[in-house]
Amino acid sequence: MSDIPVRQFPIIWRIKPPEEMERRTLFTAVGQIESRVEPCVFEAFAESLSGVALEQFDGTWVHTGPAFNNDGLESTYIWFNIMTPRTRGTLRYKFRISWRFGRHMFGAQETFDVKIRKRCPPPWYCTDDQDLLASLEPNAYEPTPIELMIENS
Repeated sequence: MSDIPVRQFPIIWRIKPPEEMERRTLFTAVGQIESRVEPCVFEAFAESLSGVALEQFDGTWVHTGPAFNNDGLESTYIWFNIMTPRTRGTLRYKFRISWRFGRHMFGAQETFDVKIRKRCPPPWYCTDDQDLLASLEPNAYEPTPIELMIENS
């Protein structure tokens, strides 16, 4: 069996992890690949700044059609729902994603540092981010932010 070369390719982060979070709080990170691909590995790791791995998180993915973004491109979205730990301090979250496109293998790795604090404001998602999350996981967001805006108007 031969080795398959993995070509490095950047991920477009639609929703990045916040810079600061409170302990035991959920946040979501969403990446986009501007093509319809076959995801192979999509996982995130929380590790201390000294490099000790603390926890692993699996991602979820979905293919979207050209009308999803109004940009005429098919895309693959990969997102991670991550619960911060009980301990305080700075954690490094590493996102490792690889995918197959035709006969070629691509991959990306991105790292974000998140400060875990005892008290801090909850993560804030703008309306576009909320709509994206509701579109990706419709069963988790009922009613969606758009439906709430229509109800309240």
